[in-house]
Amino acid sequence: MASGFIVHLISGRLLGPVSYGTFGIIYAIISITYLILGGGVKRSVTKYAAGAPEQAGSIRSAGLKVQMYICAVIVTVLFIISKPCGIWLNDENIVTFIRYSSLIVPVAGMLYVYVGYFDGCRQFGRTACVVVSHAVLKVVFVFIFIFLGYEIIGAINGLLIGLAGALFCAVLLGRHAPVSQPFEQKKIIRFALPVLSFFVCASLLTSIDLFFVKALLNDPAKTGYYTAAQTISRLISFAMFPFGVVLLPAISSAIANNDLNMVRKYIGTSLRYILIAIIPTAMMLSFTSRELLHFVYGSAYLQGATSLSILFWAASFWGITYALVSIIQGYGQPGKPALIFAGMIPIDIILVLIFVRQFGMKGAAVATALTFGVGMVMAAATLYKRYGVLVQFRTVLNVLIASSLACLQFVFVNHSGFFLLFQYTLVYGIFAGVLWILGELKREDVDFIVNAIKVRRAR
Repeated sequence: MASGFIVHLISGRLLGPVSYGTFGIIYAIISITYLILGGGVKRSVTKYAAGAPEQAGSIRSAGLKVQMYICAVIVTVLFIISKPCGIWLNDENIVTFIRYSSLIVPVAGMLYVYVGYFDGCRQFGRTACVVVSHAVLKVVFVFIFIFLGYEIIGAINGLLIGLAGALFCAVLLGRHAPVSQPFEQKKIIRFALPVLSFFVCASLLTSIDLFFVKALLNDPAKTGYYTAAQTISRLISFAMFPFGVVLLPAISSAIANNDLNMVRKYIGTSLRYILIAIIPTAMMLSFTSRELLHFVYGSAYLQGATSLSILFWAASFWGITYALVSIIQGYGQPGKPALIFAGMIPIDIILVLIFVRQFGMKGAAVATALTFGVGMVMAAATLYKRYGVLVQFRTVLNVLIASSLACLQFVFVNHSGFFLLFQYTLVYGIFAGVLWILGELKREDVDFIVNAIKVRRAR
């Protein structure tokens, strides 16, 4: 995630708003393929390799074959839709970029299968080597090619070389895999398809607003401004992903043990901590969107400041929704999150069409925030119907009061540059102090954080 953010930062700074807007569209399409390829088959390979390590090599081989079928479909779709996309997005050059970026698909597909294989075999050190090599190579080569003047094609080449280098590393590390009798490809497909539907819907939801900004506003620079705003805002939702990663197995384990009290405790406690983390952050960043955008991307992108202010709340709703659907997946209903996300797509498209025409970039941000807010309510209602617990109203009220008081300083002064980071630290300090006075932050919360830090150091 950090490397992806750095790639955006490098591209935005070196390309300028117009070319960066086009790159933002291409990167959004590439990211959709990443989510699809890294969701279904990869997780299927992990699941079966973990259950039958003696067949891990055969499972990986079956996974590679299935993944290549999916890659062939994706590449074909990209070639077919590239021309209509160029017409819809009012940019004939984007046809070449979409088709050229399809070279990334098979390389990424194979790489994700190897990562799933390493995870299933619990070879996490090898996973780390592959992931880190991909991140470093991607950043280095994107910078080199853009710096040498190759612009968007150069950036795509950088992404491709990063993937190819990581795949070479994965093949070397995984060359001695145990191989037995062939593994049924149908098993891989049966497990992968429901997960694929979830990731397809999720990936589309994160990019619909950007596509419509490009198509409806017919201003390449505004696409660049919005891409910059969207990239920074996603830092909030990325911070929420670890909650989902932890909650899914925790909830699954508690349900397997028929411990409903523990399930309710996990839900209530986790949502409480999510609110404590996300509300002051979203409020603080929303107040300082202009200063933050200038600090990260420079003065050329300041027209995206208002959109960024709104998108921080959209990303917060999305992060909470992701945590909620992880809990729903944890109690054995993986189809419901896919249905929730599928229902959000037409809502998003309708709202974006209405608001972008009326309010431009700001309208796209508002439509996205409303859509993710609806998704959050849908996921919360589904969870509450099942277990009758979410988070106490008193906690929500206390967090809102503490956040508002902590962010009151932005009415009077907004720092810039690195001093902005010190002001953020001050906000968190005031927020924690007010929560303590209100009785929301207690000694056991402090002990929980301290113990978590001790465990991480011990590991």
